[in-house]
Amino acid sequence: MDLWSRVRSPGLGAFVGLALAAAAAPLVAQQGSGTLVIRRATLIDGTGAPPRPGTTLVVRDGRIAAIRPDGSPDIPNAPDREMDAGGATVIPGLIDAHVHLATNSNEDDWRARTERALGEW
Repeated sequence: MDLWSRVRSPGLGAFVGLALAAAAAPLVAQQGSGTLVIRRATLIDGTGAPPRPGTTLVVRDGRIAAIRPDGSPDIPNAPDREMDAGGATVIPGLIDAHVHLATNSNEDDWRARTERALGEW
């Protein structure tokens, strides 16, 4: 696989998206209020729709206020902060809620011990 194919791979795209979110978070946090515009992003909105390249996100007071195609007339011309995503992928926040409270491959009685502990709680 050549370098360009790796750069365009979905796994790397998700990684870049997470890195972009991590980079944008301090910008939003520093402002506390104000407007941040992220231009030239590829948006995966989590609905199952195909990725949307050429997208601009407008963040006001720490919340996404608008998602528009790049160049839309209603994007602020003079935001407090601006970021060029360079085509990086932006994805919804992910929460890892997958846990195995009652399993442990190292102990046979883990489930019984967990049930007893929960019963006492």
